[in-house]
Amino acid sequence: MNRFRYLIFLAAFFTSACSTTKYLQPGQKLYDGGEVKITDKSADKGDAKAITGELQTLLRPKPNAKILGLRFKLWVYDKTRTNKRRGLRHYLNTHIGEPPVLISAVDVDKNASILQNRLQNEGYFVAQVAGDTTSKKKIAKAIYTVQTGPAYHYNKITFPTGNDDLDTAVAGTTQQTLLKVGDKFNLDIIKAERIRIDARLKEEGFYYFAPEDLIMRYDSTVAGHKVDMFVKVKDETPDEARWIYKIRDIYVYPH
Repeated sequence: MNRFRYLIFLAAFFTSACSTTKYLQPGQKLYDGGEVKITDKSADKGDAKAITGELQTLLRPKPNAKILGLRFKLWVYDKTRTNKRRGLRHYLNTHIGEPPVLISAVDVDKNASILQNRLQNEGYFVAQVAGDTTSKKKIAKAIYTVQTGPAYHYNKITFPTGNDDLDTAVAGTTQQTLLKVGDKFNLDIIKAERIRIDARLKEEGFYYFAPEDLIMRYDSTVAGHKVDMFVKVKDETPDEARWIYKIRDIYVYPH
């Protein structure tokens, strides 16, 4: 008998928890998340899966959290609505409950722009992303259609060839460079390369040098979806950033 009552309770709970849309106002639709679809037929399946997973994490806002397929926190929020500012219902509503995330809060154009920018930063220079919404009854989703296009890879990487101390020092860091011929263009790695070069130059006495004193230029007009990368010290780099600081005197203070 107790087991029967328990099953009835569970059935009633799940039935109630499933109806998290009945508190929506007319015209409101609950956001059920976004979906990224890559339409390039030539895209490698492994790359497409990785890209889809990465882009999925960039979508905002996040839909209401689900537990075993149910929006439990939203259900708690709906069931504990109260005008009181204290008490158990208020606590459950504000600490466990989660207000509904509506499709009206989703800026699909902004999300599409963010996804496209990320792809271009990772070497897909001709990537295109379009966002749209689809709905069924009171539930709506956002769909992002992605055409990545070909990925661009490094064809040649050129470091400074000047004869001054700074150019020579930058050129001397090439053995540990993060930029490799054949690798895919990636803006994050380019930023990391500037930081790496700066750290190496600091060790060699260029105390006032900064990553911002380096400029990374690339030429994407090379045939075969390749780019030539040029690492260069900016012409406007201040003199103090070009000086090598050396130890002059050493003072020992014995106890």
